[in-house]
Amino acid sequence: ANHLRLGDYQRSSLIALCAVGSAIGSVGGGYLGDVLGRRPPILLSCAGMTLVTLAISQAGSYGQLVAMRFLLGVLIGMGMPP
Repeated sequence: ANHLRLGDYQRSSLIALCAVGSAIGSVGGGYLGDVLGRRPPILLSCAGMTLVTLAISQAGSYGQLVAMRFLLGVLIGMGMPP
């Protein structure tokens, strides 16, 4: 993210977005776990995190980072429902 020259507020918001996404993803993951069983949400989470992490490494703007970090948080939460 150094090449984007992000300020302190922008960097901290990227971290917070991952936590917010995780809270949302755990609710969805819990529901999917009840409907489909535990394995499919965990596998979807792992595969999705791999793809989103690769996308984050190629992000060219702050907006792309925001969207990808939020999605990463959702996928993290989906992999570990309450």
